[in-house]
Amino acid sequence: MKAAALAAIMLGLLAAPSAVRFEADGVRVDGSLVQGAVLQFKEAGGASLLVSGTVIEPLAAALEIEAAPGLTLTLEPGVRAEKKGQGVVLTTHGRRAILVGDVSLESPVTLEPSAAGWKAGDIALAGASMRVRLQAQDPDANLDALKEASKKIQQAREGRPAGQTSRQYHRRVKPRVRRVFGEDPFVSAEAVDSPTLRFLQQISPSGN
Repeated sequence: MKAAALAAIMLGLLAAPSAVRFEADGVRVDGSLVQGAVLQFKEAGGASLLVSGTVIEPLAAALEIEAAPGLTLTLEPGVRAEKKGQGVVLTTHGRRAILVGDVSLESPVTLEPSAAGWKAGDIALAGASMRVRLQAQDPDANLDALKEASKKIQQAREGRPAGQTSRQYHRRVKPRVRRVFGEDPFVSAEAVDSPTLRFLQQISPSGN
């Protein structure tokens, strides 16, 4: 098996270089070298992509890149590849998992060249060429995640501890009563409206 993998790598070395590839000084796109940290819009082989001196991201169609000597990755839209040392870091714009070949891995994924092809941490990925794509999302899992996020937002608004239902929280909260009158307001109103107070002469601040 190792012999077959090494043979595949040797064939990759003899094959024509990809139109898009990482190099020591930047990213080569159709013979033009891109350098620097600013992303640029380019086209290669009819495919559009964003590229900088270390980053490659396809926009509308799958794109084959030479990620290391003799090793290629076919990136599908939604996955970004960034050169880090001898390896490549794969990331997504959200929290989607990445399928590298048939192996599902959480973003970000660091791929390193190996004798058999690639490795991601302790996971060996045999083959000189690997397809990289977003893993299809589970609608039920997405719905559960949205419900959980909505519940946390509601808990934060109410100021109640996590795990406590709204009914339990409101049952424990004692109503606050603000006392406005020290005595019955109706009694005070009757006293003010009494004939005795109505016929009192007005006294000025000077005493007159």
